[in-house]
Amino acid sequence: MDNLYILKGKQLPTHLKNLESIYQLIEIGHDEICPGANLYYSDKLYFKSTNSNYALFNIDLDLQINKITKQKILKTDIFFKAFKNTDKETHIIDATAGGLKDAIFLMKLGFKVKSYEKNRIIFDLLTDAINLTNHTYFNNEGNHHLFLGDSCELEKEPKIVYLDPMFSHNRKALPKKGMAIFSEILFSDSSLNDNNSNYINSFFSKGAEKIIVKRADKAPYLEDIKPNYSHKGKTVRFDIYLSKKILK
Repeated sequence: MDNLYILKGKQLPTHLKNLESIYQLIEIGHDEICPGANLYYSDKLYFKSTNSNYALFNIDLDLQINKITKQKILKTDIFFKAFKNTDKETHIIDATAGGLKDAIFLMKLGFKVKSYEKNRIIFDLLTDAINLTNHTYFNNEGNHHLFLGDSCELEKEPKIVYLDPMFSHNRKALPKKGMAIFSEILFSDSSLNDNNSNYINSFFSKGAEKIIVKRADKAPYLEDIKPNYSHKGKTVRFDIYLSKKILK
């Protein structure tokens, strides 16, 4: 059982109460230092990095939403192109939730999103972040749902699937604080590596109509499967897989 350090005098809020049965809770004083690679709760849930330059990290959805809502998504944008002509009534399956940045982009475009996160620590950070935001993206019932677990196993009726496997082929390409922390959490879990995935065939076998995969511009195709076509930008591309045409 992993540890969750909690500031002395604090109590976990209702939406995090289930963590008491998942982690070993350890009370810590104001003048004590939380060890690295652990969750820490004071006013919100944090991850304590082993990298002293980053200290405590939490997911701030309001900050992301404010940045994204100020951005214009042009019709020439490759993100827009990747989802062009997609029925807005169809839930987008965000198969690898990460920090929910792309889920927010999708909701800005008018889609409803179901996000799946396999990593327990990231899921718990997201759960806290969702409960701390007042934005309608997450508080309007039906806009967004977050699930813990493997999207391939849990999602029964995928139609449109979005995948962003965190560019795990190139761990050096993680300059920003958030990406560096995600790297620390995720890359310690070998089950989350691209080489161990079977997303494409699995989702198509369940009836998916379209799979959209975000990759670094020079990254190999996910699972070594060539897409039907791609939308390419300066640093990233979106590989598009359609129906069961690629299944042999």
